Amino acid sequence: MSDKLQERTIADFGEQWTKYTENRGYYASVELLKDVFGPLLDIKSLAGRRVAEIGAGTGRFIRLLSQAGASSVLAVNTTARITAFRPGASPPPVSMPIRFNR
Repeated sequence: MSDKLQERTIADFGEQWTKYTENRGYYASVELLKDVFGPLLDIKSLAGRRVAEIGAGTGRFIRLLSQAGASSVLAVNTTARITAFRPGASPPPVSMPIRFNR
């Protein structure tokens, strides 16, 4: 990837990250999870399992993994961009333990 393309890609990602802060409908549904991961695993196999969400960001997949029945989610992100658990942010509506590592 050229330096110019890499810079543009990073800039585009940053813009999308700050512009699209909420996901609703299909993009906040277990159906999306099934479409993304369905070719790799049966979503029903997540029920009662401990899972990790690497690159947790806004917490969208934390919510989806919870809705799919995961008993625990380890959320990991390595950047300051993480938003799922910032002070003042709405916590994910989940009813299972979430360990957050940064």
